[in-house]
Formats: sequence, C-alpha cells, structure tokens
Amino acid sequence: MPTTFWQTDQIRDALATWHMGRVIYAYRTHPFHGRQLPQEQVASWLGLTQAQLSRIEKGPAPEQLSKLTRWAQTLKIPAELLWFRLPDGDAMSVEATDGARQSAIALARWLTSNGTGSLPVGLAGDLQRVGEALEDARRYFDGSVVDFFRMQLTRCKTDDGSLGPADALPLTLSVLEVIRRHCREVRPDVQRELLTVGADAAEFAGWLYRDLHDPVAATVLYDRAMEWAQASGNLPMQGYVLLKKSQMAYDSRDTGTLLTLAQAAKDGPWQLPARVKAEVVQQEALGLAMVGEPSVWSLKRSMKRSTSWAVHEISLMSV
Repeated sequence: MPTTFWQTDQIRDALATWHMGRVIYAYRTHPFHGRQLPQEQVASWLGLTQAQLSRIEKGPAPEQLSKLTRWAQTLKIPAELLWFRLPDGDAMSVEATDGARQSAIALARWLTSNGTGSLPVGLAGDLQRVGEALEDARRYFDGSVVDFFRMQLTRCKTDDGSLGPADALPLTLSVLEVIRRHCREVRPDVQRELLTVGADAAEFAGWLYRDLHDPVAATVLYDRAMEWAQASGNLPMQGYVLLKKSQMAYDSRDTGTLLTLAQAAKDGPWQLPARVKAEVVQQEALGLAMVGEPSVWSLKRSMKRSTSWAVHEISLMSV
C-alpha cells in the first residue's frame, strides 16, 4: 500500500486502539480498495476462516505476539506504526521474512481476485492461461489448468512441512475457493478431475485446521472432502476421510464415533492402499480397546494378519 494509505484517520484511529481486529477491519474497508474487501478474501491471506476473522474483528483484542507479527507482516503494516516490536525491531516485509511465504500469499491474493488482478511478481509463468480459465471456465479450464492447481496443492503440503500449518493455509484455501467457484462451470470431462484435486485439497485443509486445534473448521472441510470424493467417484479418498474423521474423534474421546468410522473405513469398498489399510485396522483396535471390548485380542490377531498382508502388498508394489 502507498504511504498515504497508512496516514488516513481511519487507519490511525484503528492502530491507536492496539486492537489488530479493528486494524484489519479498517484495512478491509479502506476507500483505497474501491470497494470493501470481503472477509473471506482477507481471511485467506491471514490463514484464517471467515468466521475466525469475524470474531477477531468484533471480539477482544488478540494478544498472541506470534499471530500479531504474522498478520502485520502479511498486511505489510509499517513497523513504526505498530504497538509491538517485530522480530529484531526491523520493519520486515513478508518478502524479507520468508520468500516462500510471500510467494504463496501473492498467488493466493491473485487467485481469490478471480485472476483479474496484476500477475504476482515472479509468478507469471503459466498464470496467464490460468487467468483466462478463471474468467471463462467453460472454454479454457482444461486438464493443464487442473494440473496447475494440483501442483499448487503439492506446494502447500511442502509449505506445511517447512513453514507450518498457518503459512500453508492461505494458498490451500484459495485453491479450494477456486475449485468451489468453478467446478460447476467446467466441462463434464474436466469436472471429475477437478473435484478429485478438490477432495485432496479439502482433506489437507482439514488436517491443517486439526493441527491448529480448530476441530469445527476441520470437520467442515472433511465433510467437503467426502462430498467431492463421492462426486468424483474417488473411493480411496472416501475411505481415507473416514479414517481421518475417526482419528479426530479420538481427540475429543468420542469413542462411539471413532469406532464406527474406523469400521466403516475397514469394511467399505474403498480400495485403500496397503499402508492405509493397516492404519485403519490399528484405529479399530484402538476403538475396541477404549470400550473394553473382550474380543480385542482376536482383533489384534486380525490386525497382525492385516499388517503382514500389507507388508506383502508393499513388497509386491516395490518389485
């Protein structure tokens, strides 16, 4: 933003409250944008859901320094205007803090603008074609564009490992939003492939929110992953989501749900990979142990056979 953006009374008054939620609201509603930026869009930049951002804007002032720092860097608020010190006291931009994070956020912003804004610096590449697809999905959204989003999802998973779940979220949520917005517009031969990527992205986003201790958002995204997996006929993803939801039930010690979902993952026609099958059987054993099922020992014998079978299948796959 230009220097004058931060010098308006609207921004200065918000900064004076030491309330980052009010600062974000002032940022979103600034006349510079021409129209208010939607909460969904700004939330995706900050690694939040729309509901979370709404609570931050209307609720008590956030106090966790790591979050304040990340949000200030994402919005590029000048350090001299802040009521807290950025690391090392420097006016660090997101670019200086982490090139990978800034690159992902720039792409997320561009995608959530429907590909109509200026191309992110250093990310042009194939984005011109992607922009055309976002403007006219029926005509231009083809397999190569689906591959682009598949690659971005791979990038998100890499970012989760190197930067953490909060930094992987903006681009992941942007990929999800693009798929949600355009999945009904694309040609039928492209739709199934796109929804397959969408199911993978939704399952991964569910994991990120689970890692961030937000089970409500994780549940919503796991449900979306299941919906898209069913629509695309992706049986392995359907079984995998059942396993993930069973594991999440363990976090809340919901034994009944844990066991029911684990057994559904084990008994269904999901065509799961050997490694996942073994994990499902282990999850069922955990559920039976939690309810004190006397037949748990027989299940352990079954699990041993399943694990041996899984090892055998993996060996065959490696030949």
